[in-house]
Amino acid sequence: MTPMKRARQLGWIAAALTFTWFLVHTFVGGAEVAGPLRASDLPMSVMAPAWMVWHMVTGLLLFLALLFAWAAVKGARDAMIVAAAISAVLAIAGLAAAPLTGAGFLALPQGFLFIPGAVLGWIAARGMGQRS
Repeated sequence: MTPMKRARQLGWIAAALTFTWFLVHTFVGGAEVAGPLRASDLPMSVMAPAWMVWHMVTGLLLFLALLFAWAAVKGARDAMIVAAAISAVLAIAGLAAAPLTGAGFLALPQGFLFIPGAVLGWIAARGMGQRS
């Protein structure tokens, strides 16, 4: 198998994983987080931005999955690097949030979900930089 073909396969796996997290976020998170957040007694200055950010993350996850897929289809190394970097930022933010908020990783495991996409994306990007 050529390095480019292997890189594209890894990109597709990253896309599928990210799309899975989009679906979980949308359908499980919507019921567990967005709905209760909207119905909460939190002050509007807290509830509204949190609810808006939840929806921004929904869009970001879909965009990220599509970016991984597009990079895989086109063999676009630069796009794969961007997708991997976004995944890495989300992983780092998620991993930092658990201890910094005191919630712990059982309550906030989301950071771990982005590590595979970041790693697969970096490996794919390296393979896209090679000539066969």
